[in-house]
Amino acid sequence: MAYRVQAVFTELVSINTIIIYLHMTRIILSVFIFAMPFLSTAQIRIGLRSHFGGMQAIHHVAEYYNKNRPWLDNDMRTGTSMTGFEIGIGGARKNYGYSFLNIHYVWTNRKASGTTPAGEDFTRKVHLSQVGVDWLDVWWTPLHFKRFNFGFGIMPAGTATINISTKYNGEKTKITTSHNTGSDYFLGIPLGHIYHVPHIDVTHVNDKGTGLHLQLFYTIGPSQEYDLAYLNREINPKSYNDINKRTLLEVNNFGLKLMCNF
Repeated sequence: MAYRVQAVFTELVSINTIIIYLHMTRIILSVFIFAMPFLSTAQIRIGLRSHFGGMQAIHHVAEYYNKNRPWLDNDMRTGTSMTGFEIGIGGARKNYGYSFLNIHYVWTNRKASGTTPAGEDFTRKVHLSQVGVDWLDVWWTPLHFKRFNFGFGIMPAGTATINISTKYNGEKTKITTSHNTGSDYFLGIPLGHIYHVPHIDVTHVNDKGTGLHLQLFYTIGPSQEYDLAYLNREINPKSYNDINKRTLLEVNNFGLKLMCNF
């Protein structure tokens, strides 16, 4: 019976992986069809990216860790923001802009340390990161004030993967999630989940399209895609069953990025 259930589960995972790959192929083809007329005028885009206001499961697990260790000298940080960088290709004019193949990497690190009741000095570190690709992004900026342009836009489909690891006194353990079957990447492309991003835009560009682009966005991703239960079990081996908060990691969050075209 257990073998049959496992076989059915494996088959469903395989079907889901094939569906994701088909979506991925359609997205890539659409991006290249859109991008071809613009390649001659496209520029390099590079900048800073930050995520905040979501992923509450990180807060729940870190808070539970601290609660079970009142003797910590340094509590584990419970914030959920992640910061990193983004690089891609695109262009901008006074009234509009576009970008494609924007690769981002954002991360958060947290650390706890102290001396256990048994007299052991220790340090526990947790690293959580997201690598993703915004395959296509467009914006319209019809409002102008001096040399600044204001508007909004949409990134219709991106793909990303969440990676988690922890270290105890320097010994690293990679944490899997309940859906992780080893297919979160395909040919180096992150495929853990698909997300969509509406955004508000402010640009400052010259006649050649070089300049700055500030974007406030909201990521709309799948609910219950990742589960931090395995992270909770790794860092709370004796009490992980008693947590009374959700460990399902929802990837919806606000974000802010500042990009430079050159």
